[in-house]
Amino acid sequence: MKLNLYFIIISLFLSSSVFAQKVTIKGEVKDEFNSIPGATVLVKETSKGTLTDFDGEFSIEVNIGETIIISYLGYETKEVVISEDKFYSIELKESLNTLAEIVVVGYGTQKKTVLTSSVAQIKGEELSKEPVLNPTQALQGKAAGVQIIASDAPGQASTVIIRGLGTIQGGREPLYVVDGVLTNNINNINSSDIESMNILKDAASLAIYGNRGANGVVIVTTKQGKIGKMKVNFNYYTGVRDILSRVEMANASEFVTYSNEATLRDLQRDNDPNNDNILTQFFPTNQQYDTNWLDEISRLGRVADYNLSLSGGSEDINAFFSIGFNEEEGVLQGNEFNRLTLRSNVDYKISEKLDFSHKVGVQLANGDPQSFGLF
Repeated sequence: MKLNLYFIIISLFLSSSVFAQKVTIKGEVKDEFNSIPGATVLVKETSKGTLTDFDGEFSIEVNIGETIIISYLGYETKEVVISEDKFYSIELKESLNTLAEIVVVGYGTQKKTVLTSSVAQIKGEELSKEPVLNPTQALQGKAAGVQIIASDAPGQASTVIIRGLGTIQGGREPLYVVDGVLTNNINNINSSDIESMNILKDAASLAIYGNRGANGVVIVTTKQGKIGKMKVNFNYYTGVRDILSRVEMANASEFVTYSNEATLRDLQRDNDPNNDNILTQFFPTNQQYDTNWLDEISRLGRVADYNLSLSGGSEDINAFFSIGFNEEEGVLQGNEFNRLTLRSNVDYKISEKLDFSHKVGVQLANGDPQSFGLF
């Protein structure tokens, strides 16, 4: 009986040794053109790993049947199951989310990885998350070195400061380039229609624009139609705005007491009891009305935004159409702003050597601004 038990234990040990056979493998990691030094080679579900040397080669001890994970910044991660082979040649592909990311600059487009000048890029989906009328307001906190001073008044644009306080007689506003067209502002563009915004901050990146780009350049690329079935997108948001911290107002009796005491002080200072001009400034204490004027001129403002877009195309024509409606009510009574935007971006492929495109944006706006001196 004991012999049989020993035989079973020895058999299990030998079996586990076979399944956990350790081997030392070697290999090289490369991309389409060159070897990749410093790539990580990690045994899956363990902490065992190594790095490739200057020639992109590595050596590691593993068990047959285990999986190694090869990764490097800017490339897609790859997994390889270890067999009885002693050498592995592993090719990594560039990650489309990093190395192939295209940044729009003054001279055209460049891969983000080869860009050496100071350029910040913000995707359109990041801008449309913010419930704001003007896309410059949505830039706040999203780009280093870019300062946004928001007005918060309905229909009012924000102040954008990229390169300090501005230039002599040149103001501080940057230059805007919308689909290749130079303009002084982007107040008439719907945030939902923007594909990306690229902010050129240093002299090297904005040199092509000369002195017009002295305060920085914001390049706006609007959405285009893509090959495929027509897509319909609709988004809507609504909200309210109110005074964050209300001032405690004096009632009629408190105001009369304060004003009369101030008048009496002036009278005593002048030491002229017969000063008729001052005597007429006293308020009677029996006030008939008790009005909170802050409540009378302010309100709970409402904000609503509606956006509908259609996009699609074929090999010969790509189209993007959108319509947006925005309405804002300010916290000041009567301060309102409504805006309707329309956009049509269509690309035609007339022949192999001839392309034609049009980009049309229309804004119909109606505002009723009020003087904040009322406060």
